[in-house]
Amino acid sequence: MTASIFNPDLLIRLLAMVRFLGVNWVWLVQSVLFQSVFAIAIPILLVNLLFPQRRSEPWLTMNGAWG
Repeated sequence: MTASIFNPDLLIRLLAMVRFLGVNWVWLVQSVLFQSVFAIAIPILLVNLLFPQRRSEPWLTMNGAWG
């Protein structure tokens, strides 16, 4: 997916039309939004649904966060 951000021959011509500094900007924004939802938000939601009794507990300690 990262290579498609810089690919000038991207098959999706509509999204590839906004190129500046060698980057497909529309495709970049769409990819970041997609990844943030499906790689971050949905797994957090699933864990909270599977373990509702632990929703209020932090996932990391302060030592783990600064690790």
